[in-house]
Amino acid sequence: MNLAVGQGYLQADPLQMAVAYAGIATNYKVKPHLGLRVDDSQGRVLQQFSTPARTPLGIPQQYRQVILDGLYGAANSPGGTSVDVFKGFPIKVCGKTGTAQRIGKADQSWYVVLAPCPNPKYVVAVTDEDGGWGAQTAAPDARRILAALYGIKSLENKVVRGANQSR
Repeated sequence: MNLAVGQGYLQADPLQMAVAYAGIATNYKVKPHLGLRVDDSQGRVLQQFSTPARTPLGIPQQYRQVILDGLYGAANSPGGTSVDVFKGFPIKVCGKTGTAQRIGKADQSWYVVLAPCPNPKYVVAVTDEDGGWGAQTAAPDARRILAALYGIKSLENKVVRGANQSR
């Protein structure tokens, strides 16, 4: 049961979570990659990288939609774990908080978000080892990252704390 809710023996890093969310959003297996090209100091292209081929996952649409609806609700519907963090944010998001409990240490804060919803272009995965619950630290950090990505200057440095403290 612990494994099913992300506790106990489950181990995932932020990149693995971002790839999983990208798969849910696109229904393709996404291969992480860095950079499109290497330029020299004069801006000449030294090496061009191709985007890795995408493999269809084949998740039935009705199952993907249920997951996306849940992620949307967690960020936008009353009682959602990150509603207070994204209240007033001009881009609709689908995201979920997470809290990793660690014996003898503070909780680890997690948040993974897709934006914009319903047709995401970005996946942001944030974790803070001693950040507490997901809405306390990781979700506000993800909001600031999204604000920077979308050029929303008034929100980039705004500190937002999630008031909904349910796990």
